[in-house]
Amino acid sequence: MVRRILQAILVVVGAIAVVTGILGLATGILDDFYSIENVAANMILDSNLRYFSGLWLGLGLILLWIIPSIERQVVLLRVLSVMIFCGAIGRVVSMIMLGAPSIPFIMFTLMELAFPLLLLLQRSINRPQNRG
Repeated sequence: MVRRILQAILVVVGAIAVVTGILGLATGILDDFYSIENVAANMILDSNLRYFSGLWLGLGLILLWIIPSIERQVVLLRVLSVMIFCGAIGRVVSMIMLGAPSIPFIMFTLMELAFPLLLLLQRSINRPQNRG
């Protein structure tokens, strides 16, 4: 049961990462989501957003790829969790320095801060009584 819950969570998070990664690659700061008016002054920001969207897309694909063998992907899930958590810390620093972003970005931050908790679920499916 815990295995299925962890897999379901990874399907949702992986799908979100794939979809938002593709959208970020395709639209960059031109997406209305970012409400940036002076595009010419933000070419570096657009480049960075598209780069990180590509990384986010790749991360989502890896999350989806590890789902069938989640109980054996301990190290990989730990690495991905650390990466996602570090990204969330970056969002928190931005909130402290510049103020709160829109609600979707706050929700992304909460999800990313909680991501290491998935390691507890993974640990519980690796206990001998839960195997089989």
